[in-house]
Amino acid sequence: MRIAFCVSGAGRLALTALRHGRALGIRESLLVAEGKADPGLGSACAAFGATCVRIDEPDRAEFDRRLDATLLDWNADLTLLTFDRLVDATLVDGLRGRLVNVHMALLPSFPGFSAVRRAVSGGVRLAGTTMHFVDRTMDGGPILAQSVVTVRPDDTPDELGRRLYQGLAPMYLQVVRWFAEGRVLLDASNRVQVERAVYTGLPTCPEVEPLVASLVGSAGL
Repeated sequence: MRIAFCVSGAGRLALTALRHGRALGIRESLLVAEGKADPGLGSACAAFGATCVRIDEPDRAEFDRRLDATLLDWNADLTLLTFDRLVDATLVDGLRGRLVNVHMALLPSFPGFSAVRRAVSGGVRLAGTTMHFVDRTMDGGPILAQSVVTVRPDDTPDELGRRLYQGLAPMYLQVVRWFAEGRVLLDASNRVQVERAVYTGLPTCPEVEPLVASLVGSAGL
């Protein structure tokens, strides 16, 4: 599978996927880093044989143009976003069914930015992360998988965020594996079904499977 990652920060999820690329079914990989992303991503990608492209462009229209050209030319089987910015309609339409976003909330609750902070201030007792297909709405695309954690009375956004990441990491790797196996189906009604997946367990639904669970354990996530 050809895969692309779009990263605004440290890129921990993308680098973990690259580290386990063979087991996850990754054949070729591209990482697109925006200007504020970790400056060490280029050398980290090189160590895994991945191409890294940095787009450091303050003008929104020019940034979108360069991002669109890069990703549409790469034409990945799956593009994963951990981006602190919205992508434009050209990219959404060009990669329909192959563009997946990571959102730090249990959608449809808390769409948009600062979701973890809003979950804490909102007093919810359950929070989580969502991986969903990207469409032209704000975090409204079809949901692929979700992971849930409890919210403690004394939680801060940073503390909750750390626990959210622990649940997100295995789900993220599992989604990569499902795509590589061709098991993710998006029907005409915009509902997602993962073939042969287990939908009856927690904290992640569909459940993380044994192969990916073993990778997570070896990575210390």
